[in-house]
Amino acid sequence: MKLLMQKLSTRKTKKMNNNQNPDELSNVRIAMDKVAETLNPSIPISITEDGGPADKQVLIRTTEAERQKWKNASVKENETLSSWIRKHLNEKAEKTLFCQHERVKQYPWATICMQCRQRL
Repeated sequence: MKLLMQKLSTRKTKKMNNNQNPDELSNVRIAMDKVAETLNPSIPISITEDGGPADKQVLIRTTEAERQKWKNASVKENETLSSWIRKHLNEKAEKTLFCQHERVKQYPWATICMQCRQRL
């Protein structure tokens, strides 16, 4: 047990700088916590078209080229990348979920909506 306590003690001292003691590190942590409480988040939560806050995150994987292309398009439209992506995904979701099937193409084997690509 004594050996285990010595190992833990040496690990803690290795993590600290040679000139600092544990009380100083504790004081620094307390001071940083107080500063963090007064900070405003650097990324504002925007309000969407439906009036709700855009506070949920969706993680997607993309290439650097795709991300840069989307970023350039959002800058060209004077929007943030986040709002630009939301706008375009919402448009696609509206077409997919609420399509009126106005552009229909009929084949002998199927009828397909050319707007949402759904087989009718």
